[in-house]
Amino acid sequence: MVALQILAQESINFGKWLIPFIIILIPIAFLAVIYSMATRYKKIPPNAVGIFYGRKYKFTTSDGKTSTRGFRIVAGGGSLLWPIVEHLQVMSTAAMQSEIDETKIPNKDNVQINVRGVASIKISTAPEDLHNAAMAFLGKTEAQILEFVRNILQGHLRSIIGKLSIQEILRERDTFNKKVVDESSEELRR
Repeated sequence: MVALQILAQESINFGKWLIPFIIILIPIAFLAVIYSMATRYKKIPPNAVGIFYGRKYKFTTSDGKTSTRGFRIVAGGGSLLWPIVEHLQVMSTAAMQSEIDETKIPNKDNVQINVRGVASIKISTAPEDLHNAAMAFLGKTEAQILEFVRNILQGHLRSIIGKLSIQEILRERDTFNKKVVDESSEELRR
C-alpha cells in the first residue's frame, strides 16, 4: 500500500515536469527543423542551372506527357536539397568565347586557306537543350566544354570551306557564317 502511494506521488511529480518540458521542446524542435531546411536550401544564380540528381524525378516532355529521369534542373532561383538521397552540381549558362585558328584548309578549288575567328558560345536555357547539356557536360570544366564545341565548329568549318570557292568565302561572309552555325547547331543540340 505504501509502495502504491509513493508511486502515485512520483507520477504526480513527473506530470508537473512533463508539460513544461514539452512546451520547451516544441520550439527547440521547430527551430532545429527550420535551421536544417535553411542549410539544405541551395540557391542557383541567374547565369547557371542547378542539376539535382540521386533519385527519380517526374518531368513533362515537350509533347505534354509525364515521364521520369534521374535528375531535375533548376534554372535560377533555388530548391531544397534532400539530405542523403540528392546531390547538386551547378552548370554555368554564361556566355563564353572560343578562338578558332585553322590553317591550310583546302577550298573547292584546292587553294589552302587560313581562318581565324572567335565563336561566342552559350548553353541554351530551353528545357530540352538544358536536358541535353546536363547529359553531355555535367561535371566538365569550362575548358573541356570549349574544347568540345571548338572541335565541332572546326570540323564543320573545314567541311563548308571545302565546298566553297574563294570568291564565295570572301564576298558572302554572312552566308558563310550562317552555314557554319546551321550545320554545327544540330550537332551541338545533341
